[in-house]
Amino acid sequence: MISCRNVSVSFNGKEVLSDVSFDVGQGEFLCLLGQSGCGKSTLLRMIAGLSRPTAGTIDVAGHSVDGPDRACSIVFQDYSLFPWMTTGKNLLLAFRGEYPDKSEKELVALAESYLEMVGLGSAYGKYPAQLSGGMRQRAAIARALGSKSPVLLMDEPFGALDPANRVLLQGLVKTIHRDSHGSRTVVFVTHDVDEALCLGTRIAVLGSSPGRLLALEENPVEPSAPRDVRFRDPRTRELRERIMEIYRNDISERSDNASLAAL
Repeated sequence: MISCRNVSVSFNGKEVLSDVSFDVGQGEFLCLLGQSGCGKSTLLRMIAGLSRPTAGTIDVAGHSVDGPDRACSIVFQDYSLFPWMTTGKNLLLAFRGEYPDKSEKELVALAESYLEMVGLGSAYGKYPAQLSGGMRQRAAIARALGSKSPVLLMDEPFGALDPANRVLLQGLVKTIHRDSHGSRTVVFVTHDVDEALCLGTRIAVLGSSPGRLLALEENPVEPSAPRDVRFRDPRTRELRERIMEIYRNDISERSDNASLAAL
């Protein structure tokens, strides 16, 4: 479904991403895990066609990415709602293009159902300014979940949410992915190791300075396993420790390189 080959990005002469290659199969839930500044959001934007690599290629659904494509829907770190539209109309604007055969009444019902799904059943007629930051982000997530795009890209979408709503929406995204029966592929950016362990069927661990792929780890626990079962599983604890060791080695290597450069 998604193929990244030798992707590198430079800004103002500084390399941000270096020679990143990986594939994401149809129906997979891949977490891009890395510390702040490692280029994971930049990589997601390139998959979405919102920016281009300096070198390398990205293919989505069998064709080269050269601009935004309806095959991908994306949830940004900020909520990206039009402030002059009500929450419901923000969803309707997206859904009209996704469901051209539905009547306006059916589209309204669909928008209401997705807002209800994320705990915003009473927000349809409210403007974004009338909602908290976390509520706006939930509305943006509802809009993306309601799309028919086979690829869902999510850029740290739960960062503005309180812990209870974060767990709720993690479970919702997992359920929607499971219920798609392999028709929807998810690439999810996070810096939270436990979030990646909870959500991903695979985890791509990125290092920084410049961003590069350090490891691709299979999540050994069945995706449908409840959260508490997943984190009690010794395989989850082993994978978490392995990822943390990868981080520690990367930080140590960068520190050693910086010390050598200062000599």
